[in-house]
Amino acid sequence: AWRFARFLRDERIDVVQMHFPDSTYFAAPAARLAGVRHVLRTRRDLGFWMRPVDRWLGRLYSRIVTLTVANCEACREAVLGQEKAAGDSVVVLENGIDLEALLRVPIPEASGTGRVRRVGMVANLRPVKGPDVFLRAAALVAARDPNVRFQIAGTGDEPSARRLLREGGIEDRCELRGAVRDVAGFLGELDVAVLASHSEGLSNALLEYMAAARPIVATTVGGNPELIEHGIHGLLIPPGDPEAMAAAIRRLLADSFFAVGLGIAARNRAALRHSREAMVRRYEDLYERLCAEG
Repeated sequence: AWRFARFLRDERIDVVQMHFPDSTYFAAPAARLAGVRHVLRTRRDLGFWMRPVDRWLGRLYSRIVTLTVANCEACREAVLGQEKAAGDSVVVLENGIDLEALLRVPIPEASGTGRVRRVGMVANLRPVKGPDVFLRAAALVAARDPNVRFQIAGTGDEPSARRLLREGGIEDRCELRGAVRDVAGFLGELDVAVLASHSEGLSNALLEYMAAARPIVATTVGGNPELIEHGIHGLLIPPGDPEAMAAAIRRLLADSFFAVGLGIAARNRAALRHSREAMVRRYEDLYERLCAEG
């Protein structure tokens, strides 16, 4: 910490931004010790992981940092509520992702009659991401439509997922793909993309779905409603509700023209605001403003 503080002082650093909680706990006091004028921390989720000690530390560090950078309004509200930060000390800078490969993904076919349709999700197999909800919904859809297959791209608790596949009778209709390097290619195979999370900030996976022009079913948590207007860019459902998820999936599979329209609208929104370049410009503007304030 002393070496880090000396580096900041020797290089006359004006702004230090920390990304994760542990880096905040380490770097914020060192930056203040070094005389750095603006110390920023980052919040990218709703704090579902926070223990009482984390909330206490969050409140303490709210007094140390200059600003907290949240990636959506829902995360900003979480910081204000959980860590008692001052209202003007929390700003929103939305995520951006590399859109190049995703924007080249072909728009899904508008007619799926008589062919196998694919429904999938990009998410690690962790409880907060709701893979159990997705797999239960998949079993409900599969029971009524023999031409639907399911896929999950992500690593984690695979034994629990396979148990749910057996319980739902869809072992031969759902593929656990593990880590997928070519996310654009994976999404290009899907007719419907699902986000089943119980908690989110501004989801990069959801931005990927949007940029790939996939018809989307997503839960109404965190920043999801800030990205998806229900019935315009996708369908929103309550978290933890496999019946509602299954109904939304069936609706998109049954009305392919409606589904394609949602995907195109979602792609347009992602391209307009959520490119990596747009995100960089937002951060540049913030840093330049802080440096100009002296």
